[in-house]
Amino acid sequence: MILFIKLKHKSNELINSTLSKGVLLKTAVLSWVLIIITLFIFILGIIPAQRAAMEERMKSEAKDIANSIGQVTASSMINKDYGFIVDYCSKIIKQSNSILYIIITKKDGFSLVQTANGWSQEIIRGDPNLPNTKESTSQFTYSYLVNQKVFHYSYPFKYSGNDWGRINIGLSVKSFNQNMENLYYRIIWLAVISIFVAFVVSIYFANKLTSPIRQLENVAQKISDGELSVRVSIESEDEIGRLAYSFNKMADSLKSSQDNLERKVEQRTAELEKINKVLQVQIKEKMLAENALTQYNIRLEALDKIYRGIISAKSVEDITKEVLNHLKKLFAYSSKSSIALFDEHNNTAIIFNRKFECDNFDPISKVEIPLKENFDLELEKEIHLMDCKNILVDNVFYNEIYFGEGIKACLSVPLLIHGQLIGTIAVSSTEADSFSEEHKEILSVVANQLAIAIYHALLQVKIKEHAKNLQNSLSEKEVLLKEIHHRIKNNLQVISSLLYLNSKKIKDKEALDMFKDSQNKIKSIALIHERLYQSKSLGKINFNDYVKSLMVDLFRSYGINREIIKLNININDINISIDSAVPCGLIINELVSNSLKHAFPEMGKQGNDYIINIDFNKNGNNELLLFVGDNGIGIGPDINEKKEHSLGIQLVETLVDQLEGTIEIDLSSGTAYTIKFEETIV
Repeated sequence: MILFIKLKHKSNELINSTLSKGVLLKTAVLSWVLIIITLFIFILGIIPAQRAAMEERMKSEAKDIANSIGQVTASSMINKDYGFIVDYCSKIIKQSNSILYIIITKKDGFSLVQTANGWSQEIIRGDPNLPNTKESTSQFTYSYLVNQKVFHYSYPFKYSGNDWGRINIGLSVKSFNQNMENLYYRIIWLAVISIFVAFVVSIYFANKLTSPIRQLENVAQKISDGELSVRVSIESEDEIGRLAYSFNKMADSLKSSQDNLERKVEQRTAELEKINKVLQVQIKEKMLAENALTQYNIRLEALDKIYRGIISAKSVEDITKEVLNHLKKLFAYSSKSSIALFDEHNNTAIIFNRKFECDNFDPISKVEIPLKENFDLELEKEIHLMDCKNILVDNVFYNEIYFGEGIKACLSVPLLIHGQLIGTIAVSSTEADSFSEEHKEILSVVANQLAIAIYHALLQVKIKEHAKNLQNSLSEKEVLLKEIHHRIKNNLQVISSLLYLNSKKIKDKEALDMFKDSQNKIKSIALIHERLYQSKSLGKINFNDYVKSLMVDLFRSYGINREIIKLNININDINISIDSAVPCGLIINELVSNSLKHAFPEMGKQGNDYIINIDFNKNGNNELLLFVGDNGIGIGPDINEKKEHSLGIQLVETLVDQLEGTIEIDLSSGTAYTIKFEETIV
């Protein structure tokens, strides 16, 4: 009977709803709305995905450019070869239509800014587009550098594991905006066409679907009125046909179903009463488990805060204070916590205490006392769990610091590192039976973390002191090495001056030339030591600057005007060691001296171009090439005979052997020497 009443109520609602609003209209609208919602979800999913893909492509492009700049210009950045960096960045901007600017910023704010219009040096600090993080960042932003919106990518640059600065790339967003506009245009047209087609299809299928439902309307109305003999004449194999079949069987099975339902309700009611009793027991057990889990989570959170505080602390005192700040959450019934740090070498113990009264925490107190007079170090290596009505100890310090009036329970755990006692940590309470074996394990975990943190903090202090001592020693050695180079240079200048004074007494021209050659060789070596003690790198010199200074002294020594003999020097900014600089300097001195003395016998005549070329660069085989040549009269065909009688040429070959290199002589146009050797350059 109950089932019949419910069925009648539901049937009336269905019929009234169908008559008032129309099943056809609602079905069509529902289908149309579902299609529109599906299309809208698709649009919401595809647009962000396409936008993210385009942004990722721009980010990948910017990252590749930044990696390329970092790899190609790494050494130039460190050696402040800004010319090479600017040339390389300018070449990249010219080759790409999307790059608007490149900014290379050091950690101190010094920046090289390269745009299509040129480059500049700036000091940039506090710019939100140039972050201080160690990770790469990207964003769309408006750049006042190019007065337009750009895609800004910032990439951290490292050299030999050290943070050097950041490489910032600005990409044009014109292509990105055009692609997004095309995407919106295609999606809008797709949406309009889809909505129209969905509307037509939904009307058609809604009409076809609701036609059998309207036929069921009359039968449902009669069944709701109690006419169980009525039957539906629809015969089909789809859902509507099965619904009609169900209507036809409903009148026959209604009474039987009602009787079975009532019996099952009675049985189910009895079962539910039994289940309810079992659930009440389970709920109580669950509440106890949840309380235990809550306490565990609180302790875990406190341990995590202690660990984080220990990591962020900068000194031993900060570490102990961080631990004392969070012990109350681990030991809810504690009224006081203490940490004692031992220094056996100085026989001192530093005690940190904190009292907890209700919800108020007293400030942390610090006391320094004699160690051996107040502590039994062997006894302190053990864990102590004391619980009695009132704790009294003969040691006055223990009563005042650890225990005090009213303390009835105390838990103390040693701080050990590799078996060595460095202190203790303790909690005490005014209530008896406040601490258990579980609390002992928790405090042992805290003690282990605290001991390791203190050990690391002390170790860091020793490391910093050792590093400072090493730096001071290195600075002293650098000063000493500079002084050595300076004194060598001064001694060589004294020798050069002595040769010059002695040459004033010599009348023989050949002997005088020998003195002058020796004086020039000594000057070339002295100039190397002068460059070394003036250089930041005490082991290498800039060979370009050295050769230019050497040529000035050599031309002045022979009294030759630079306007008569043209000197072409083509040397990149290459730094070489003193082991290579001395032989190379002597070789250049000897060969240029020979050119000045012998290559241009008609030097006074007008209309002749006299040229000396000096090149020093690196070839593709990572070899250094030294070229010294002139367009003079040349040595002549009897070069082997001249080698035997020429001390200068023999000296050059000896110096080439010292460099472990090779020498080639070209006499086709004047005299030219090409020397190859290997050396690590900077």
